[in-house]
Amino acid sequence: MIDDRQGIDTEHSSSHGPGMLHAESPSQPPAPVTWEEYIALPEDDLRELIDGVLVEVEVPTKLHEWIVAELLFALKLWSRDHGGIVFASGYKVRIDRSPARGSAFMPDIQLFRSPETIAGPEHDQGLSDGAPDLVVEIISPSSGRHDRVTKFNGYAAIACPEYWLIDPDSRLLEQFVLEDGHYRLAARPAEDALFEPKTFPGLSIPLKSLWTVPRSSTPPAAD
Repeated sequence: MIDDRQGIDTEHSSSHGPGMLHAESPSQPPAPVTWEEYIALPEDDLRELIDGVLVEVEVPTKLHEWIVAELLFALKLWSRDHGGIVFASGYKVRIDRSPARGSAFMPDIQLFRSPETIAGPEHDQGLSDGAPDLVVEIISPSSGRHDRVTKFNGYAAIACPEYWLIDPDSRLLEQFVLEDGHYRLAARPAEDALFEPKTFPGLSIPLKSLWTVPRSSTPPAAD
């Protein structure tokens, strides 16, 4: 859902902490939110920044969070053997570095093959330059166009090598790989396939496990 309020409004800011970043004026809209102001927002403010405007994101569903957890677990296991670091939702990635109308996203999952990419203190609150090596977005009912157009183009613009887009309703995972500045569809496996991307040798994800939240903690019986 798009929040058409420009800048940072007093009502939203006061609910998360003292002060505000832009004064409201009845005669003119407040100035666009900058990257520096955006990363200074409280941690529980999960809005994203699009062209200087704060955008509300849909509250994740149980299935959304289950998919994030399953993929995060698989990628963390892979990174232990192959190197890298994996983050879940909340770490901000700067997209458009225009000082006037910048943009920044918070991917559902992001992976950095080299932790040195985010080693500097300038990256403590968000990735101010560069790109993750992989971003993953799980589509919510109202976020389809945002994920398939705005974020699709944004991640390509910062040269993120790989983008996985997951649609729980369609039980669909699409793997996009960057080539010549544009994403190419590299894989669209069946909903019950074993996803083994060539870009991550040794990684194997049973997609069937993503689409349903378990109703019991009882482990499956051994064959």
